[in-house]
Amino acid sequence: MRLTALAFAVLATLVSANAQAQSADTYPTRPVTIIVPFTPGGNTDISARIIADALSRRLKGSFIVENRGGAGGLLGGMVAAKAAPDGYTLLVGASGPTTISPLLHPEANYDPVKAFTPISLLAIAAIAIVVNPSLPVKDVRDLIALARAKPGALTVASAGSGTSGHLANALFQSMANVQFTHVPYNGGGPAALAVVAGQVDLLFDQVTSTMNYAQQGRLRALAVTTAQRVAAYPDIPTVAESGLTGYEAETYTGLFAPAGTPKPIVDRLYAAVKEALEDPDVIKKFANVGAEARSMPPDAFAQYLAKEKDRWAAVIKIAHITEK
Repeated sequence: MRLTALAFAVLATLVSANAQAQSADTYPTRPVTIIVPFTPGGNTDISARIIADALSRRLKGSFIVENRGGAGGLLGGMVAAKAAPDGYTLLVGASGPTTISPLLHPEANYDPVKAFTPISLLAIAAIAIVVNPSLPVKDVRDLIALARAKPGALTVASAGSGTSGHLANALFQSMANVQFTHVPYNGGGPAALAVVAGQVDLLFDQVTSTMNYAQQGRLRALAVTTAQRVAAYPDIPTVAESGLTGYEAETYTGLFAPAGTPKPIVDRLYAAVKEALEDPDVIKKFANVGAEARSMPPDAFAQYLAKEKDRWAAVIKIAHITEK
């Protein structure tokens, strides 16, 4: 009887695996919702729309972006996490909701590692350091020298306490041994406008939020925070090559599915994403918003996320950062 039960269990497993594989071969058979945990227009939203269009064409289905902003990205993330793990609800997450916010909000009981199956990295985006043109600095070395001469006198805006720009700024202060006075705003747009108006001296924020002002001469771009220069803005140096050796900060967007989504569907989605991110047209679309298209297999992406979590947890601890 035990052998018979074991045989039935093995047979059931094989049947289930075969059914999942067949389901993945025809996936999707109905519209797929891609949740973006922010309002329209930002880097995460743009990334989601680029990849939704690419997946629609490659998988011959309908991938629809749905914006569910609120609570720094936590709201949309939790909505996606609670969805059925069948491949028909996905999340395009970013550094904030899938790495930083959970570190700042342990009371939310929201653990992206347990809540999601990583599918692939989508893109890496740089943060730009920009200043009001009236500030007497031309590069990062000047900024560090001025900040050291006047500890705490320079004000730095952010899109909000605990955002990626805030953490990039905190890392900069720690490594450069300088002190700024932090002025948080409710979003990158208001923060950039405050620096444009001269109400605040400088800002760390994504290039998508800052470079239009810099190109108009209303802000001065000093550097980008990634290890390499941004292809769309090749004349702007990195922080590391501007005198702060070893400094690097980046934001990412990635594609996630609710935990428990069948592996064959995850694998099919990853294969389509990888193919899309090798398409010159898709690469150009990401480059146009200052991002580098980059796929990464699910296991490698999970390891990348773990390293990002550890890195920013250390910065949050050293800088005593809270989101309040």
